[in-house]
Amino acid sequence: MVALAELTFGADLAVALGKGDAPALRGMVRQAQDYAALDLTHHTAAAYSGLKSNLAAKYLAKALRRDRPRYVEDWVDKTTGKALGVDENDVWMAAQAKERDLVLVTADKRMQRIQGADPDVRLLIL
Repeated sequence: MVALAELTFGADLAVALGKGDAPALRGMVRQAQDYAALDLTHHTAAAYSGLKSNLAAKYLAKALRRDRPRYVEDWVDKTTGKALGVDENDVWMAAQAKERDLVLVTADKRMQRIQGADPDVRLLIL
């Protein structure tokens, strides 16, 4: 469901901004809805928490401090000082893929940071 929500948001935003072919985008969403949705389970939650902990340990200078940013979207790479560029839904999708030993296919190169923190996350970046 997380990936479908992200896809639908991207298509809706493109339509709202007058970018892209609205019928084609809506058709792509309808086609994606034909696939079985992956539920979020307690197994997904365990994979998510482990993955997010690995991200914090790798990228945050103050990972265990109270004043660390709560949301991944606000995290800054301790080495480069740049925004991590990963959001919560990216972590959830990676957790679902890891939990089920699936390959997560994406066009978002920033997702490599997730794999950099946890090499068990299998990515195919187009």
